[in-house]
Amino acid sequence: TRVTEGYPLFGWWAYAINKIDDKNKDGILTYNANPTLNEVFVDDSMTYRGYTQPTRIFTATPGFEFLNRRLRIQALFDYRGGNKAYNNTERIRCVSRQNCNGLMNPKSSFEEQAMAVATLNNPQKSLDGFLQDGDFVKLREMSVRWSMPTQVSNLIRARSADMVFSGRNLGLWSKYRGIDPENDFTATGGGDVPQDFQTIGLATYWTLRFNIGF
Repeated sequence: TRVTEGYPLFGWWAYAINKIDDKNKDGILTYNANPTLNEVFVDDSMTYRGYTQPTRIFTATPGFEFLNRRLRIQALFDYRGGNKAYNNTERIRCVSRQNCNGLMNPKSSFEEQAMAVATLNNPQKSLDGFLQDGDFVKLREMSVRWSMPTQVSNLIRARSADMVFSGRNLGLWSKYRGIDPENDFTATGGGDVPQDFQTIGLATYWTLRFNIGF
């Protein structure tokens, strides 16, 4: 990341992958110092590649009620985007362990192959391919609340009784190639380079709660 006049603070900078050309049509991209044979081209100087933090945030909480408002179903959707997420997990798989999809799978996409070739074989050792689309939509929570009949609350001498069944971290929709574009192992360490580095995603879990009023 850099602090450069005229650009967002701590934006992503990299040697951009500017051209992919499978010249021999074999479906496998390679680097060659000879431009007439090279298939993955990288810029000679670093350029600004995007924001490190989301610039667009939108949250929606739709809810529906049934049975004279005794049954309520509610969800929480969250969208964040406008930034790039650093997939450092995939970088170490390509560079140090050399077992990433773009390197080991001959049927991987050109984008994945170029990502590996640009950082392993090109002299610039570009990380551009690991700065990936960070946009996502998440279904963070969904709940079902049932207000129990008066007969039930009377049995326990309560004024009211509700049962709430809910689930959290239920869905993720994103073009990001890692586990979760929201992953950032530096979040609790004070680092200024947010990155997904061997970080697991949020666990899905369920809760059952009773609200009893006296």
